Amino acid sequence: MFLPVLFVIYLVLALAIPAIRLRRSTGSFGIVAFDHSHERWQRVISGSVSLCIAALVLWVIEYWVLGPAPLAIWPVPHWVNWFGLALFAGGAALTFTDADG
Repeated sequence: MFLPVLFVIYLVLALAIPAIRLRRSTGSFGIVAFDHSHERWQRVISGSVSLCIAALVLWVIEYWVLGPAPLAIWPVPHWVNWFGLALFAGGAALTFTDADG
């Protein structure tokens, strides 16, 4: 049942912190779904990403409440779990790589 915890960590590391860093450096969060001053396609793409994140939040809540069996999630070998965690950690490390030093 680590999935809900990892998902919250992912939202913070991959979305919230970079958006806050962008806001501090440029004055904009970069999320323009509801901002009508930007180009229409930016709002469409940002809204689509927001919809995907909302769907993931719903799925993680279902997973947390129901467990993996009703959602047709099959068990995998432990090495696959560790490999997934390693990829998660690598992605988190890349998120915080600062090209400017």
